[in-house]
Amino acid sequence: MKGRRGKGEGSIRLRSDGNSRSIMGKSRAEVAKKLAEALRDLDRGVSAPKDGRLTVGAFLDNWLVTKKPEVEHSYWVRCEAYIRLYVKPAIGRVPLVKLNAKQLSTLYAERVAAGAAANTVRHLHATIHTALEDALRLDLIARNVADLVRPPKAPHLDMKTYTPEQASQLLEAASGDRLGALYVLMLTSACRLGELLGLRWTALDSRRSRAWRDAHYGGDERCARPSLVGQAEDAAFASDDSTDTPSGRVAEASQDQAG
Repeated sequence: MKGRRGKGEGSIRLRSDGNSRSIMGKSRAEVAKKLAEALRDLDRGVSAPKDGRLTVGAFLDNWLVTKKPEVEHSYWVRCEAYIRLYVKPAIGRVPLVKLNAKQLSTLYAERVAAGAAANTVRHLHATIHTALEDALRLDLIARNVADLVRPPKAPHLDMKTYTPEQASQLLEAASGDRLGALYVLMLTSACRLGELLGLRWTALDSRRSRAWRDAHYGGDERCARPSLVGQAEDAAFASDDSTDTPSGRVAEASQDQAG
């Protein structure tokens, strides 16, 4: 025989902005718990009921679509990769409203155990935190559970650089190599290796002895954003009648740097 409904329990209606919301459950305790959560949401200004069917994966898919025109393409590509490769396989089927800090901690621990660098996991955490912050702003969740999780601490790495003598030796050795221009730019510019490998001859301004990096991420030509490689490596692209080849320019740069 079913017990009688307790006072203030069972079928409860919660008014919000003139509208009524029914709260139902299989037991008194479940209904009371849902009511308490709803009241907390109201205290935080969240008046709309959250969709318990929306999964983390579905939300993130939509988040990527809406985020793409708002952010740098390179940032979007990184977020898409993190979500597709790491987040969705692990917690993609979890209802967004039921995502908790323990699940995120487990995800990060699994990535570290799989050999991921601490900085990679920190970037993954930043992506999840940003997405959940947008979910919070849209009243899809009551709080950002990523705030409760600490990603792994990034190790401190001492930067090692060449001495002037070592730099001169490198430039001298690079003068006869078909990739000499690459070595010169690696030494004298602040560019990443991927940016240097993506340089094209169209990026060379021989009149001003300058080179521009034109990063095309993911093959999307629309996202090319040219920026000046810098002044220090201009000599690698210096051009005159006798040194109009890559090897000639590298040789000239080697002489300038060595001198």
